[in-house]
Amino acid sequence: MLGLILGSKLESLLNAIFFPLLLTVTLFLGPVVLSYFEEELPFQINFSFQREVIETFQSWIGWRNYVMVILFLFLLFLLFLLFLFIFIFLHSFINE
Repeated sequence: MLGLILGSKLESLLNAIFFPLLLTVTLFLGPVVLSYFEEELPFQINFSFQREVIETFQSWIGWRNYVMVILFLFLLFLLFLLFLFIFIFLHSFINE
């Protein structure tokens, strides 16, 4: 499991930070490398602002991928924090 290695607290903390960060960078690196080889990054020849930005946000798929998903994940994160807050509050209230 990521970050749940027994040992010193510093070692566990470094594992808990480093491995998920490395996994995230690895997952995002694939599309960036593909765009680099196809020369479609913003500083390269085949980049088209009209095609890459304007047309993406004019389609339902672009709105779903870049707007609705972000709002949904933010809402999910807030609900998770609310659940944790309620759980901790009730746990401390019951134990008193």
